[in-house]
Amino acid sequence: MSRTFARRVTESQTTQQPSSRPSVAVVGVRQEHAPPPRPLLNWCTFRQGPHLISLSIIDYYHTQLISNLNCPPTLRALSNFTGFGFIDGDQYQPGGSSALGVHWPTAHAASLQNVVFQMSDAPGSQHQGTFIESGSGGFMNDLVFHGRTNSVAFGNQQFTMRNLTFYNAVTAIDQIWDWGWTYKSIPINNCSLGVNMASGGPTS
Repeated sequence: MSRTFARRVTESQTTQQPSSRPSVAVVGVRQEHAPPPRPLLNWCTFRQGPHLISLSIIDYYHTQLISNLNCPPTLRALSNFTGFGFIDGDQYQPGGSSALGVHWPTAHAASLQNVVFQMSDAPGSQHQGTFIESGSGGFMNDLVFHGRTNSVAFGNQQFTMRNLTFYNAVTAIDQIWDWGWTYKSIPINNCSLGVNMASGGPTS
């Protein structure tokens, strides 16, 4: 016997402007055949926005965050924002305050695609687009980073990355560590240093 479950919830961590109507996320549709049950697959759809956030949006396992590519949403942090990144793929250190776009210590099928990171160009800004310190592989493509100190910091076993574009950063890519990494088509524009691979292991 087959049963289908679906539910809709209001996003509690976002405020949509200019409309006062809250964004609606489709949280899950599950096809269950007993026995055995199938895992729940979740996804969250963002409207165009902008969305003002005060807490990190947690990207839990089996969850996809998606939007319309033709009218992408904008996420902006409120002055009282707390969390480790606008989007956090592994919330092992909740709380705090961070000028970080995406915290992404993920593995295997995880991916980031079609995202623009607009950071401050002010001297001394500590804004950072993406931070990865652990995990085991995935895929990224069509990402654009504007400024500032370190646009991204990557540390993971292996990743494939294509079409990452950087503008006006002190360091575009800070490669913390890796086992094997593939970069393809990485335009770097007006950055003091393109790729820093000096940290983490022996130099000879």
